[in-house]
Amino acid sequence: MVVGVGLGMAKGVRVVYMGLVIPSYVKIERLASAAGLQMVLNGIFLLMFGPIIGVIRDFTGSYNPCILCMNFLTMLTVIMWVTERIIVTRRHKKQEASKS
Repeated sequence: MVVGVGLGMAKGVRVVYMGLVIPSYVKIERLASAAGLQMVLNGIFLLMFGPIIGVIRDFTGSYNPCILCMNFLTMLTVIMWVTERIIVTRRHKKQEASKS
């Protein structure tokens, strides 16, 4: 039950934040085309990597490595987001300090 709750929360966070990434970087005039481009790229990645997950499942005979692979990719995304936030915050602080 704890694992199910954890996975549900992780998926919820991923879904919510993925919907917020594009609007935070794109001007409102380009939001529709950027969101469409994101959907197209998501579809392409699913078509490319879906079969790879199937091959991993067939090779190992278990779904556990597939879930670990997907969780690793999600963790990698979170690490990149946190790294970006740290870099942006440090740059902002340096710019504030240089203005003073």
